[in-house]
Amino acid sequence: MALDLKKYNTIIFDCDGVILDSNKTKTEAFYLLAQPYGKDVADLLVDYHTRNGGISRYLKIKYLVEVILDKTDSELEIKLVKQYGEIVYSELLKVDFIKGFLSFMKVFGQEKTNFILSGGDQDELQRVFSHRDMSHWFSRILGSPLSKFVNVKSILPNIQADTTILFGDSKLDFEVADHFGFDFVFIYEKTEFKSWNNFFSDKDVLCVKNWNSIL
Repeated sequence: MALDLKKYNTIIFDCDGVILDSNKTKTEAFYLLAQPYGKDVADLLVDYHTRNGGISRYLKIKYLVEVILDKTDSELEIKLVKQYGEIVYSELLKVDFIKGFLSFMKVFGQEKTNFILSGGDQDELQRVFSHRDMSHWFSRILGSPLSKFVNVKSILPNIQADTTILFGDSKLDFEVADHFGFDFVFIYEKTEFKSWNNFFSDKDVLCVKNWNSIL
């Protein structure tokens, strides 16, 4: 797929691995969260997390409690979600941007309608981008506990599919774009989607290392 940004009125960005260099931070946070239950449990949670990029922490922690630990304990789930948020938030305030993102936004950000569509917690993301003085770049910042599919439905009345492009770094991001008829660009430098090269080999998708590959 050749990329002509002039044809798009709307840009939808995933966050981790696309805007912020935060994939590793979140993976480490899941490991730390599960470590008190043993290394094997922590490894299983990290494996589930990396295989399911883009789904919310609520679902991943539910998987930890109900499947890995084989418990039914909603209070524990709530406690672990809070602990995970505390670990991650302070790190998101200081992680680097994906290479070239700030330059991309300076060139294209003000002439498009921009959305963040993340699996991260919505309230947390809104605080992070406000703290980093970036909220003004985005019409809405969308995140969990709602899924990416549900969040896209909430903005569909305000956008046109054929003039919308989604930038992501996960299989789920591609599935969202494909479902709604958006064009899609895969950013791979920090992705945790290990088989991305094979997955996209027969698809009309532009795969770029980072934003410098687009500018």
